[in-house]
Amino acid sequence: MWEELPREKPLARREHARSLGVVAHLQRDSMSPFLPKTMTSLVKRLKDSDVLVREAASESIGKLCRYVPPPVEGGTPLSVFFKPLFHAMESPNREWQHGAGLAIAHVVQNAHRRLSEATELARFLPRLLKAVSFPESGGEAPLLHAIALVVSHLGAQIAAQPLQDLTAAAIRGLQSIDRNARQEAAGSLEVIVTRMGPTMSIESTHDVLHALELHKYDKVVYL
Repeated sequence: MWEELPREKPLARREHARSLGVVAHLQRDSMSPFLPKTMTSLVKRLKDSDVLVREAASESIGKLCRYVPPPVEGGTPLSVFFKPLFHAMESPNREWQHGAGLAIAHVVQNAHRRLSEATELARFLPRLLKAVSFPESGGEAPLLHAIALVVSHLGAQIAAQPLQDLTAAAIRGLQSIDRNARQEAAGSLEVIVTRMGPTMSIESTHDVLHALELHKYDKVVYL
């Protein structure tokens, strides 16, 4: 079940990765002892040459963190997910970076309640900011999407300085050579302004709107 299938056709590899998420949904608590081994298997699939396989693996990781309680063995509960994913982000393999970025976004989406705990959030935000700053990263677009998700779900828990850093990262994303990254950056800035606008300084809000207008994303209006 955990073995890789490098010689199989993409459809078989994709369904194999997806099946692990189905098992997580069905087995839930009883799968907890096998969570680290399952994560190791799925993280390997995040570097598949076929984008659909990477997407299937990332979706399964999202289901794992949603349905399977992580074992309590040092670190924070979400460490079993984030540690290997951020490690993969440091790889020179752009496909692996992309797959890891997709998975990080899925973890944020599916585990934002656990991520709202102060210890989890304090560990996560610096790692996200570091990963999204890697030059020409294959994971830039999904990581910018993760910024939108974390602000959307947890904006009230994010302190002023981390929020400013996330905003700056999204503004830099507007200059990316990757069109998908530019779109995700614009989406993140829209979420930041609409979700956090009342708590932002006039100067910060102006910087966001100016950056959007400068890079031809001028559909966001601060109310």
